[in-house]
Amino acid sequence: MGEKTMLDALDPFRRALRARAGEALPTAWQAAAEAATRAAADTAQLVPARGRAARMGTLGHGPPDAGAVSLALILTAVGTTLR
Repeated sequence: MGEKTMLDALDPFRRALRARAGEALPTAWQAAAEAATRAAADTAQLVPARGRAARMGTLGHGPPDAGAVSLALILTAVGTTLR
Protein backbone atom coordinates (compact mmCIF):
# COMPACT_ATOMS: atom_id res chain seq x y z
CA MET A 1 0.00 0.00 0.00
CA GLY A 2 1.19 3.55 0.52
CA GLU A 3 0.22 4.63 -2.98
CA LYS A 4 -2.57 6.99 -1.86
CA THR A 5 -5.51 4.93 -3.08
CA MET A 6 -8.58 3.43 -1.44
CA LEU A 7 -6.54 0.30 -0.82
CA ASP A 8 -4.69 2.26 1.86
CA ALA A 9 -7.95 2.19 3.87
CA LEU A 10 -9.21 -1.21 2.73
CA ASP A 11 -6.16 -3.18 3.81
CA PRO A 12 -6.16 -1.91 7.43
CA PHE A 13 -9.91 -2.60 7.55
CA ARG A 14 -9.36 -6.15 6.33
CA ARG A 15 -6.53 -6.80 8.77
CA ALA A 16 -8.44 -5.37 11.75
CA LEU A 17 -11.60 -7.31 10.91
CA ARG A 18 -9.64 -10.52 10.51
CA ALA A 19 -7.82 -9.96 13.82
CA ARG A 20 -11.22 -9.74 15.58
CA ALA A 21 -12.70 -12.83 13.93
CA GLY A 22 -13.91 -14.29 17.24
CA GLU A 23 -15.88 -11.20 18.29
CA ALA A 24 -19.45 -10.27 17.44
CA LEU A 25 -19.63 -8.90 13.89
CA PRO A 26 -20.92 -5.41 14.81
CA THR A 27 -18.12 -4.92 17.36
CA ALA A 28 -15.41 -6.23 15.04
CA TRP A 29 -16.75 -4.23 12.10
CA GLN A 30 -16.81 -0.99 14.10
CA ALA A 31 -13.20 -1.44 15.20
CA ALA A 32 -12.15 -2.27 11.63
CA ALA A 33 -14.02 0.76 10.27
CA GLU A 34 -12.17 2.95 12.78
CA ALA A 35 -8.89 1.50 11.51
CA ALA A 36 -9.94 2.35 7.95
CA THR A 37 -10.86 5.88 8.99
CA ARG A 38 -7.46 6.43 10.61
CA ALA A 39 -5.69 4.97 7.58
CA ALA A 40 -7.70 7.18 5.21
CA ALA A 41 -6.67 10.27 7.19
CA ASP A 42 -3.05 9.11 7.05
CA THR A 43 -3.12 9.20 3.24
CA ALA A 44 -2.79 12.99 3.51
CA GLN A 45 0.91 12.43 4.20
CA LEU A 46 1.41 10.42 1.01
CA VAL A 47 2.24 11.50 -2.53
CA PRO A 48 -0.10 9.74 -4.96
CA ALA A 49 1.62 6.96 -6.86
CA ARG A 50 -1.34 5.19 -8.50
CA GLY A 51 -4.79 6.05 -9.75
CA ARG A 52 -6.01 9.28 -11.25
CA ALA A 53 -4.36 11.42 -8.58
CA ALA A 54 -0.91 10.10 -9.52
CA ARG A 55 -0.76 12.69 -12.30
CA MET A 56 -0.67 15.42 -9.65
CA GLY A 57 2.67 14.27 -8.26
CA THR A 58 3.77 16.28 -5.23
CA LEU A 59 0.73 18.57 -5.56
CA GLY A 60 -1.30 15.62 -4.27
CA HIS A 61 0.46 15.78 -0.91
CA GLY A 62 -1.72 17.31 1.80
CA PRO A 63 -5.35 16.32 1.32
CA PRO A 64 -6.38 12.74 2.12
CA ASP A 65 -7.26 10.41 -0.74
CA ALA A 66 -10.91 10.86 -1.68
CA GLY A 67 -11.41 7.17 -2.43
CA ALA A 68 -9.97 6.11 0.91
CA VAL A 69 -12.12 8.62 2.78
CA SER A 70 -15.24 7.55 0.88
CA LEU A 71 -14.55 3.90 1.58
CA ALA A 72 -14.07 4.63 5.29
CA LEU A 73 -17.39 6.48 5.38
CA ILE A 74 -19.18 3.58 3.68
CA LEU A 75 -17.63 1.02 6.04
CA THR A 76 -18.62 3.16 9.03
CA ALA A 77 -22.21 3.41 7.73
CA VAL A 78 -22.39 -0.37 7.28
CA GLY A 79 -21.11 -0.77 10.85
CA THR A 80 -23.84 1.56 12.11
CA THR A 81 -26.44 -0.53 10.28
CA LEU A 82 -25.07 -3.74 11.78
CA ARG A 83 -25.53 -2.36 15.28
